[in-house]
Amino acid sequence: MVGPNGAGKTTLIQLIAGLRLPSRGRVTVAGSAAQSKVARAQTGFLPERSYLPEFLSGREYLRFCGTLASLQGSDLERRVERGLEGVGLTGAADLRLKAYSKGMLQRVGIAGALVHDPKILLLDEPMSGLDPDGREEVRKVIREASAAGKTIIFSTHLLEDVEALCDRVLMIDHGRAPACVAAADSDRLFLTGVLVVFSGASLPGAEPERVPGRFRKIFEDASSAAEGVRRLSLDGATVHRVVPRLRTPSGANPKEAPL
Repeated sequence: MVGPNGAGKTTLIQLIAGLRLPSRGRVTVAGSAAQSKVARAQTGFLPERSYLPEFLSGREYLRFCGTLASLQGSDLERRVERGLEGVGLTGAADLRLKAYSKGMLQRVGIAGALVHDPKILLLDEPMSGLDPDGREEVRKVIREASAAGKTIIFSTHLLEDVEALCDRVLMIDHGRAPACVAAADSDRLFLTGVLVVFSGASLPGAEPERVPGRFRKIFEDASSAAEGVRRLSLDGATVHRVVPRLRTPSGANPKEAPL
């Protein structure tokens, strides 16, 4: 799930988690109202700012999460140990959370959200504030949860996470969802145009480049840019650059990234 700040990503996740009531309409999870015990038993949730209790150890925190989900006895202990192993924290299980790095806190937070074996995992900006190593650690946990059959819904501002993890991409803008596409087609959510720089021919609407003899034209989409390049090639022109102009999910100005 992507979109600019204030678009409604966190609100949507909280609605699915049953932590907010919709102002109109209704939210259901697997056929049950999102606020019901049945729906909550099938969802795990990690907010962007989780504020985990630093005085607990990793093992104690997972035990606490499991107890809230009515787990007990040997079943609880088995799930706690499996959860620690699943996020690679067995060796740090008895350290207090205040000694954990940001990446470790995110991993133990996800383990806590999974300890009751939910069908759906909700993650609000799970990569926020992580360094590259921490992001890769969390990505690994998400991939493994997906491979175990979980449906994972997460929000992000990072297109790299979209490319690395998503099957489908939902764009949120001002509380609406104008598009939901397969990840393979996600470029059309972010592509604002394609810049072609060329010399040796002319195209309607082209403008001079800073380099004498070169011209530039911005096409609306990839297909029209490909047709323009084909025409230039037939006219014997030299194409110097073909550059997609991308709109970031945070709503920043378009940026140009060479192909």
